[in-house]
Amino acid sequence: MGDLRLGQPWGRAQQWRNEAWFRSATLALAGTRGLPRRALPGLGRALGTIAWATLVSWRRRAEDRLVRAYGEPPITSLDVFRGVGEDLADAVRLLDERDRPESCLEIGEDTEVVLRDALASKRGVVFVTAHLGPMERMAALVAAKGFRVATLARESYDPRFTQLYERLRSGRGIRTIYRGKEGAERRIVRALREGSLVGFPMDFAGRGMACTRCSFLGSEEPLPLGPAAIALRTGAPVVVGTPAPGEAGSLRVAVRALEVGAGWGEVELTRRLAAELEARIRALPAHWPWMHSGISPTSESSR
Repeated sequence: MGDLRLGQPWGRAQQWRNEAWFRSATLALAGTRGLPRRALPGLGRALGTIAWATLVSWRRRAEDRLVRAYGEPPITSLDVFRGVGEDLADAVRLLDERDRPESCLEIGEDTEVVLRDALASKRGVVFVTAHLGPMERMAALVAAKGFRVATLARESYDPRFTQLYERLRSGRGIRTIYRGKEGAERRIVRALREGSLVGFPMDFAGRGMACTRCSFLGSEEPLPLGPAAIALRTGAPVVVGTPAPGEAGSLRVAVRALEVGAGWGEVELTRRLAAELEARIRALPAHWPWMHSGISPTSESSR
């Protein structure tokens, strides 16, 4: 199949399928405009239920990963699909400029202190995160607190979806750096020098990434070395930040500074980060995409 990100054109069948996906998403977005914002989480869970019932291979993949991670999983694959659907609906809410970032996610003064202390080095901050819970809202909330926020992302397989996410992020004061574009590393270093928190989702590896294999959620998984490499090269402090369980069923932004040990290289730092992210995912398991297909090991350079 063709990949526009690699300069490969779509085949006819692929074009029809992608057009159907985009039109369906456009109709779904249009349908949400007249709904009360409080109805979107329920809609997301309903769409997740439909996906669970129809995407059988995805459901089996999620079930297999849950068993590998837990033996006796504390949640079901249906819980996962509903949780991810709810998080997707939450991202859609952010397209509405009336929606306040703190409406369903909390950030404490202690978290802001950790971020300010990290920024005191004047080298920016490598903000390591995962595709966990309302991560788009977390970025929007941190930006709303006055921090400079940039996030590393890969363009969507369909440029129209990339434009949609660009509108969501830029509307919330978040700068996106696309790692597939020429000069991405220079832009990352520049953002750090400008005093930005640069977000690095590192729970999945993608094409072209240098990786190392880490023990992660019951398997040996290839995880990207990039965040560790950038931190070690620039001297930028490293923090791990994700949504996390709060009080009485609420969600909060949890940030912890990671002290980099003397003599740590890229591999050791990456493994430490993987362990921290694994703990975060295990604390909020229904909001991580266990159905994700990962990558082919032959497409990455592993160390």
